[in-house]
Amino acid sequence: RNHIPVEITFMDYGIESLESNRVYKLVLAEPAPVIIGRQRPEHPFALGIRGGVNFTEVGLDEKGIKMNTGFHLGLSADYRFTESFGVSTALLFTMKGYKQSNLDVTDLTATASFLELPVMAAVHIQPSNYIRLQLMAGPYVAYGLGGKVKSDHPHTDLDFFNVYEKLEYGIQGGAGMLLANHYFISATYQYGVGDYKNRNIAISIGYNF
Repeated sequence: RNHIPVEITFMDYGIESLESNRVYKLVLAEPAPVIIGRQRPEHPFALGIRGGVNFTEVGLDEKGIKMNTGFHLGLSADYRFTESFGVSTALLFTMKGYKQSNLDVTDLTATASFLELPVMAAVHIQPSNYIRLQLMAGPYVAYGLGGKVKSDHPHTDLDFFNVYEKLEYGIQGGAGMLLANHYFISATYQYGVGDYKNRNIAISIGYNF
C-alpha cells in the first residue's frame, strides 16, 4: 500500500527557554478501494461442446399427441460478469418432432431439424471448488432446415415446413452442473410460442475447454 508523508510543524514557546521549532511527520495511508458487488472471475469466458437427447412433442389441442425422441449437438459459450451472474448461449443442430396416434390410420410421425440459438441469463452457485451449479432462463430462436410428416397407411410423406413455418421460437429454462471446471450436465425445458408449438425436454452433457 502506498503512503503519503505529510509534515506538520508545531511552534513551542516556553517562558524560560525557547526551543527550536519541532517538526513532526505524520504518515497518512491511501484509503483502500471500495468494491461494490462481486469481483469479476479470473476466467470469465468458457467455450465448450454440448450434445444430448431431446424428448419433444407439440402443443396442439388434439388427442393422441406423443413424444418423439431426437438429439442435439453443437457449441456453447458462457460469460460471467461476476462470480454469480452471467449469460449462457449455444449454437446447436437439433432434431425435434412428435407422434400422433388418434387417427384412423397408422400412427403419424413428424420429425424436423433446426439450427437453434438459445440466449439465457445464468445464476451461478459454487458450493465447492469442484462443483458449480447453474440456473438458466431466457429466449431461444430456431430456423428449420428440413423435415418430414409421414404415415404408412394411407401413405403420407409431406414436407414438415409445408405444414409449419421455418422460424421457431419461445422461452426455455433449466439447471446445470459444472464439475472440475470442465465437465457439464444439464436439463432444460423449451416452451415454443411460434407456429410450431414446440415442447421439448433436453438432457445435455458437455465439456468446457
